[in-house]
This record gives sequence, C-alpha cells and structure tokens, in this order.
Amino acid sequence: MNTVAHKTILARHKVNGPFGIADQAAEDYLIKNGFARYTRRPLMLLTPKGQAYAKREKAWLSQSARARS
Repeated sequence: MNTVAHKTILARHKVNGPFGIADQAAEDYLIKNGFARYTRRPLMLLTPKGQAYAKREKAWLSQSARARS
C-alpha cells in the first residue's frame, strides 16, 4: 500500500468529514482501490471499506505495541 495513503486512512478513520491530500499518487490509490470516494473533487470521504481497513490496522498496531512492552 502507498505509505501516504496508509497514513491518511489511519489519520482520517474516526473523522467523518471530507478531506484532501496533496499527494496525487496516494489520492489515486485510495480512489482506485475503493478506500475513499470523491465528494466534490478534490475532497474525499473514506468508504466503509476504508473505515474497516483502518479499524483492523489500528487494532493490529495497538496489539503489537502491547506485545512489545
């Protein structure tokens, strides 16, 4: 996954509102793979698929952090 796209999903998953990013490749990746959709270009919203992905990733990251400590 595109690193900027990954960080964007994790940062935006709890915020229910339009957002935009400056990285065109990350934007294309999010749209093409169904993680986000355009509201009014260039603003996007996470789709249910994007929200579910972020939830899984956040759970995995917190579990990994607990295992290390």
